[in-house]
Amino acid sequence: MESDKGGHITYVLNGSGLGEGLNNGLALFVATAGHNTYKSSYGGAYGQSVVFSSSGPRTEIPTFALFLDLSTDSSYPASGPMGNKKSWTKNSGALYGAGLSLEGVTVRWE
Repeated sequence: MESDKGGHITYVLNGSGLGEGLNNGLALFVATAGHNTYKSSYGGAYGQSVVFSSSGPRTEIPTFALFLDLSTDSSYPASGPMGNKKSWTKNSGALYGAGLSLEGVTVRWE
């Protein structure tokens, strides 16, 4: 991850991460400020769920993933369903994943 003082953050991903659910786990990624740039050649990121088994209990137990970008205008890889002011889901069997990108949302944690 790289950041500058203007709130521009670049996330460079070479493997699993950025809200990717792995092997019956739960993943959450939330960006709430700044202009974010996401760089990944890995298709499992951004609210996707993955199980590294083709049969057995791991394929039956749910895996969850959620990616939220609630900041200003962000940059996404050209491939895939991600983008500004978009939502996306990928559900298959026991794999549940979703992403949402909004602009200008005020986030207040209480």
